[in-house]
Amino acid sequence: MVPALTGLFSALYLTVHQNVPQPDQNFVQQTLTAAQIILVTLVFPEWTLSWAVRSYFVAKRVRDQLVVANNEAMLWWYHFPTYSRPFAFQHHNRHNFRQDQKCNLTHAYFVVMGGLHVYNERGRPVGPVTVPDALENIRAGRLVLPPLDAIQGLSQSSTLSTLFALLGLLSFVIPSLARIHEGIPLAGLELMVLAHTIIATVTFLPWWKKPMNVGSPIRVSEEAYAPRDRFRLQLRRRTTSIFAEHSLAEVVYCYIIGTHDTLYDIQHAPSVPTFWSGETDSALEVPVNLDQSPTAPRSAYYLGSICALIATIVYGVIHCVGWHYDLPSRIELYLWRIGALLVVSAPTTIIIAFIACIFPLRYGYTRAPGIIMQIVVVPCAVVYVVGRLLLFAVVCSSLRKLAPRVFLQGSFTFIPF
Repeated sequence: MVPALTGLFSALYLTVHQNVPQPDQNFVQQTLTAAQIILVTLVFPEWTLSWAVRSYFVAKRVRDQLVVANNEAMLWWYHFPTYSRPFAFQHHNRHNFRQDQKCNLTHAYFVVMGGLHVYNERGRPVGPVTVPDALENIRAGRLVLPPLDAIQGLSQSSTLSTLFALLGLLSFVIPSLARIHEGIPLAGLELMVLAHTIIATVTFLPWWKKPMNVGSPIRVSEEAYAPRDRFRLQLRRRTTSIFAEHSLAEVVYCYIIGTHDTLYDIQHAPSVPTFWSGETDSALEVPVNLDQSPTAPRSAYYLGSICALIATIVYGVIHCVGWHYDLPSRIELYLWRIGALLVVSAPTTIIIAFIACIFPLRYGYTRAPGIIMQIVVVPCAVVYVVGRLLLFAVVCSSLRKLAPRVFLQGSFTFIPF
């Protein structure tokens, strides 16, 4: 129990990379937001993996745009006299600018996750600096991104804590794999936690450069915006409702498939949404855009959905390892098998439907794929949840009577050194 729970908590620590919260939130509101992310990661780890993959590809795209905008701003530094340089590059502001500073993936993550926040002249938060606004203001010399060490200093985690979490995770994963290799059965709880930790390890990779648990954003004055844009900032709403323009079925479908970013109007939001990744492509019409040129950026939600579906299949296959385990009763064994099959079959069906959408697209039926996916995805999600509930119920019931071989330890003979 203790190694399994240690591995589970370590996995949660490594995979929870929340966006920057709203500046005027109190401690209770921030705690509830973090608890919401932890709960989603605990119940649906593959969905968090999809979020991480989407964020990674969006950040890569934004990083390239930031590099171009920063290079254009550098031209002002070298080729214009001091008195005509933009506000950010004049003598009294040079301490905010480093000529050798380059935009990397961490800067892109920081902008996308709401790390820059606009404040009005009364010192009140207005809303996050969106990616288009950041690019425009950087290009015009009105905004300078903070240095990398300043962004890392805002993170509420350290390298040492991440290292301890990795050690706690590996201290559970390696012995569990050793026992499976030697034919020693795992308890149902250990097998479920092993599936979580493997997905968590993969999830941590695309978020390697993302600042972890930034508690407060960096303030940006309204002066960084052009006069024509300051009036638009004053029109930002303090509350947003995604149900004003979308039905409940569309909201559920978008969250399942990973394209929920299109439900929000970030230009009028007081902060970035909890599970915001910055992807603007929508799945409400077509799941795949086959007309994209080879040089165009791939859809982040498409790649994230594929990774999530594969991770879900892996999650179910890991539970199939316990196909012949000695559970307390035959009914529990059958329920375990049914749950594992349901978890594997749900994403497999979605992948088949996804591939089937290619044919109507080839013949110009652009609305058919969206209808097909909405018909298939929601029932498959229900089937997946039922399978997960069956597995969880068997895990809880099997703890009352564990097989004697579960308490054996592996010898690590499969390690070549």
